[in-house]
Amino acid sequence: MTRLKPYKGYTAEAKIDVDAGSLSGRVTGLRDVLHFEGSTVPELTNAFHEAVDDYLEWCAELGEKPERPYSGNVFVRMTPDEHKELALTAELQGTSINALVLTAIARYLDGGRDPNGDQETRVVPHRSHVEPAPTRSGRAAHR
Repeated sequence: MTRLKPYKGYTAEAKIDVDAGSLSGRVTGLRDVLHFEGSTVPELTNAFHEAVDDYLEWCAELGEKPERPYSGNVFVRMTPDEHKELALTAELQGTSINALVLTAIARYLDGGRDPNGDQETRVVPHRSHVEPAPTRSGRAAHR
């Protein structure tokens, strides 16, 4: 699968069918299914744009809000004790729960690297502190 460049906030994945000699794709992140095809990359890209435009037009005709791929809101369920630990850790680090969670997610998605540099860090429970991990040189990096 290959990702196409986003269009109007929508993303799509495309694949090649060698036997059929065609390219096909679908808009990702929606419950609604938006599928499109083309014979060349420019045709496929144009078909993707047309599929999104048609979808938005269709929703407008029905008087419904189009589904957005991602709202930016993620709800996480945890135990009250986990919530408490998270809140205390954030408070001791002088940040918000949201900022702490976003940093942890960014590090996870980036293979453990600090999203603001090359320093690897670990977020530890409030009873301790954030401790820089050694850099490639073996010395801890501090800012």
